[in-house]
Amino acid sequence: MDMFTQCNVEGKFSQIISASNTDAQILGITGTPAFYVISMNGGQVQQIQGAQPYEVFEKIFDSMLES
Repeated sequence: MDMFTQCNVEGKFSQIISASNTDAQILGITGTPAFYVISMNGGQVQQIQGAQPYEVFEKIFDSMLES
């Protein structure tokens, strides 16, 4: 716990965390986990937010494969 506190006080990773937060805001990510499924031809992008069951991914994959 002391190492964790020291790391926060020093701000050792603050730039990395800030950049990650900026990226998330740009992409519209509001929580974790978050996934992007991109079709093979790059024509479709589907965002999945939150912990989802396999069936959600399967439905998206099947839909993209049919297109």
